[in-house]
Amino acid sequence: MVARFEEDDYPGQDREVVVDGDTAYVLPRAARRLSPDSRQLLGEVQAIALEVSQLEAQLAHLTDIGREQGISWSLLGAAQGLTGEALRRRSVEDS
Repeated sequence: MVARFEEDDYPGQDREVVVDGDTAYVLPRAARRLSPDSRQLLGEVQAIALEVSQLEAQLAHLTDIGREQGISWSLLGAAQGLTGEALRRRSVEDS
């Protein structure tokens, strides 16, 4: 996996690519001062954060489909460990 970023995502921060085996991470240059183990940990955190972001997008898409099929906010929220109102508000904020 290679993390993609836009220059505007990190204004005023220099970035570098750190390669660990078959995985590349984009980290602030300040990470260079950390030990290799700490840099690897940051890379792993970044990889998991990317996975979470992708899963959240999938969940939002499935929620939209569920709403189109007439499933209530309450049931969709319960399936996600939320109240229906909390899910509705989250969905409104994301759109």
